[in-house]
Amino acid sequence: MRCPYCDHTKSTVVDTYRLTLEIIRIRRCDRCKNYWQTVEKVDRKVSPPEKAEERIQMNLFEANDDKEN
Repeated sequence: MRCPYCDHTKSTVVDTYRLTLEIIRIRRCDRCKNYWQTVEKVDRKVSPPEKAEERIQMNLFEANDDKEN
């Protein structure tokens, strides 16, 4: 994350707030020590890859069972 004041590329997250569909992070530049905030929008929850793969396999298994009956 680039500092909006000095364009330095290293910063530290000092605080994080979670709202319903937003995550607000307070950041501090490692060089000039100025603070700023970033806002992250949450579109949807995503499962970790192994859980997603497991769910896909379960759905395929259930779909095959339905075809046989």
